[in-house]
Amino acid sequence: MNTLKKMAVSAVAALAGVMMVAPTAMAANGTIPIDAAHFPDTAFRVRIAQEFDSYPKDGKLTIAERNAVTEIRGGDSYEIKFAKGIGYFPTLENLYLYNQLLTSIDLSHNAKLQNLNLSRNKLTKIDLSRNPELRDLDLSSNKLISINVSKNTKLTEFDFQSNPLLWISSIAPAVNVDIYSPFTD
Repeated sequence: MNTLKKMAVSAVAALAGVMMVAPTAMAANGTIPIDAAHFPDTAFRVRIAQEFDSYPKDGKLTIAERNAVTEIRGGDSYEIKFAKGIGYFPTLENLYLYNQLLTSIDLSHNAKLQNLNLSRNKLTKIDLSRNPELRDLDLSSNKLISINVSKNTKLTEFDFQSNPLLWISSIAPAVNVDIYSPFTD
């Protein structure tokens, strides 16, 4: 009986392990469930489901559905606190999550991002080093104390007004950037 009990416990543990790996395995084959494991923020998850889960509205995003997404807009009524899951959209070029409640965001898997508006959030830091295509950047009205845009050599517009910025990296000298800041006219 003791052996039978051990086998049952082992079977339950193995099943739990498979269930924990299942979301990762699904991600590997390209289909991502629109669930709390992949999109933990309820408001962001609802937005993703409404906009990008196409017919038959199965609560999943296929590779084709994800690759078709080039723009995501938040909208004022969503109150998105974190955008975990944004990395599932590798062809994303335009991201407009302004006037939300974001304190951080990971854009390291969005290398094609060209236009980014995260104004009027609560961001305290942001890493844009893996977004080389970035052209238009609005980070105004956040809580940023430093920003490094040295890798964003295609940047043409950069708004960082109303931030307690203490440090900004140098912008590549060959780039003509319109900068909107409290330090310019």
